[in-house]
Amino acid sequence: MKILWVSRHRPLEVQIHKLKEMFGDIQLVRYGKPFHSAEEIHKHFTEYKYQEMVMVAPLSVIRRMCELGVKPLWAEMRHGKFIRFKRINKIRINYTKL
Repeated sequence: MKILWVSRHRPLEVQIHKLKEMFGDIQLVRYGKPFHSAEEIHKHFTEYKYQEMVMVAPLSVIRRMCELGVKPLWAEMRHGKFIRFKRINKIRINYTKL
């Protein structure tokens, strides 16, 4: 299972362990460089044939990734401690003018 890790931060050992528990044998590759758009990440994801993605990015980028057909995993954290992965299926952003 090829997994793209989109974050400035490296995965924690507990996160790697959980991904192995979820998917078995994994190849985890970090995309830690700055990106300009969700389309840039999506192109990399499809070009290198990744099967899953863990994404830490602005909500607007994650929303666009979902619109492009990728449902990324999101690491739920509490007080700096990893809790679990959740799959993001859709994001709706509702803004209020100030």
